[in-house]
Amino acid sequence: MICLMHRLLRPTSTSLKQAFLTTPRSSLRRTAPYSSPQPSTFATSTQPRYNGNPITVTFVEPDGEEYQVEAELGDNFLDVAVDNDIDIEGACGGELACSTCHVVLEQSYFDILEEAEEMDEEEEDMLDLALGLTDTSRLACQVCATAELEGMRLVIPAETSDLR
Repeated sequence: MICLMHRLLRPTSTSLKQAFLTTPRSSLRRTAPYSSPQPSTFATSTQPRYNGNPITVTFVEPDGEEYQVEAELGDNFLDVAVDNDIDIEGACGGELACSTCHVVLEQSYFDILEEAEEMDEEEEDMLDLALGLTDTSRLACQVCATAELEGMRLVIPAETSDLR
């Protein structure tokens, strides 16, 4: 049986093999230059960043310690927190599968976000699992830095829960 399979799989013509081996590599490569896709609504650290000036935001940890950090436009605030060693969990890695990156925003910034784009149902469902939920709660992985959010304070609640 093995001999029969070997005979069936063995190339019958050396010209096909020779043609493949003599084809210049340059003709096998893609000729058009790679162009990156447009950034989506929710940027992550693996997606291309927007060009522009960063904004400054403040994370307030549960113990009251404040950290003023820069955020590149288009980055989500979970990535910004992690990149700046802010103590926020983000157990699902920003995949909208938990509520451990729950933050509380000031009303004025929450309103700016609501005007730009209404919170989607999946985020609302995850927030229902969050401890310390308020009217201005959001998931940091779902909020991206824009120029309008300059100076925003993101308060990290004292308790988080991962009820996945």
